[in-house]
Amino acid sequence: MFQNFWLAFPSLTALLILSSLFVKADKRNILTNSKPLALLFVSLFCINSIEFSTYTNLIAPSLIMMKSFYAAVFFGILGIFLTSLKISQLNINLKKIFNIILPCLTVSLVILMLTTNLFVKGFEFIGYSYTRTPGNYYWIVQLYFPVYVFSSLFLLFMSSKQKKNVLNSKKAGLLLLSLSPIMIVGIVVLILMNIGISINASIIFPIFTTFFLIILIQTEKEESFFSLLIKIPFSKERKTYAKIKSEIQQFMLNTELSRSAELDTKTSLKALTTSIENLIVQHIVESTNGSQIQAASILGISASSICRKKKK
Repeated sequence: MFQNFWLAFPSLTALLILSSLFVKADKRNILTNSKPLALLFVSLFCINSIEFSTYTNLIAPSLIMMKSFYAAVFFGILGIFLTSLKISQLNINLKKIFNIILPCLTVSLVILMLTTNLFVKGFEFIGYSYTRTPGNYYWIVQLYFPVYVFSSLFLLFMSSKQKKNVLNSKKAGLLLLSLSPIMIVGIVVLILMNIGISINASIIFPIFTTFFLIILIQTEKEESFFSLLIKIPFSKERKTYAKIKSEIQQFMLNTELSRSAELDTKTSLKALTTSIENLIVQHIVESTNGSQIQAASILGISASSICRKKKK
């Protein structure tokens, strides 16, 4: 019954992570305020459930299950694109058009997938798993993946370069990095399929797609978004946070040493706050590409105050 159970670990791990995310997440935010996020969440859950059931033989493989898997993939990729579109700098009217046309196109493809054999006409066992037997128009499925994901990468790349909305730019950059592995693996799989090698990429995809979802959920909330930024190696936020943390730790150590009379170390709350203020000012100035006027506006102080604090 549990043939190739070890191959089910990636999809099982992804399912456990998805369940944990759903329990901890703000349900209203996922299901109401961010429809692309909800679409991606449900799609990934369906994809990983089908994969886990296939590897463990909990459900007998069938053509309808194979088609359902591809239908979930269609919706998942659509969710990724709509997420990229949401934070892009495209014209609002253009966004509205895409938000209508692309879901309609995807639904049409899903209906054709489930009701005809144009895309997938069967399935076959390849030694460790099952894979599709392509129909006459399977090339449309192969085209759907790179077009949507490349478009998502392009939108995220352009959004990461814009300077008007720094927060949005950082979100786009994070999503771009987390989406890139999916694109690379997808291209490799498509190349292998087109040269006649039967392969099932489900061992790799569940972890990468779930990782993208985790990053996406973290970027939806500003308070968790900063927590994510300070975990990224070499990021400005991480460097600033590390310096502030070091200043506070040293201040607390000096306070304890002075209180216990083990060392005649003077502590100055004013010096600590001044040092932290300077670090924050420096960080904001760097984040605004050196614009002291913009930094002063963000911090609610004068440009001359920025100059004084930078000199200290």
